[in-house]
Amino acid sequence: MVSVSIILHRLNVFGETSGLVINAAKSFIFFASVSRDMKQAILSLSQFTEGSFPFKYLGVPLSPHRLLASHFSPLIHKLELGIQSWMGKHLSYAGRLDLIKSIM
Repeated sequence: MVSVSIILHRLNVFGETSGLVINAAKSFIFFASVSRDMKQAILSLSQFTEGSFPFKYLGVPLSPHRLLASHFSPLIHKLELGIQSWMGKHLSYAGRLDLIKSIM
């Protein structure tokens, strides 16, 4: 609990310094090898929600286990749409390379 208190204090100091506010409703904690009582105490102290896998970070699915191709289908679909919108236009090789880099 001491470690959690220190982390929460540092998050508050960061918020005060940067002017950014930590949104507990959008923040998650992931646990590994923690007792149920300790989880409840940490969740109560932090006001965060317990997270679960897989989840998306910047549109990319993350998991401690091997992900299936189906987990990536929304990301692949988004990439395909971005590329298709440019397919009608005649891009040079360098232009296509820049397009792919900007989408990824």
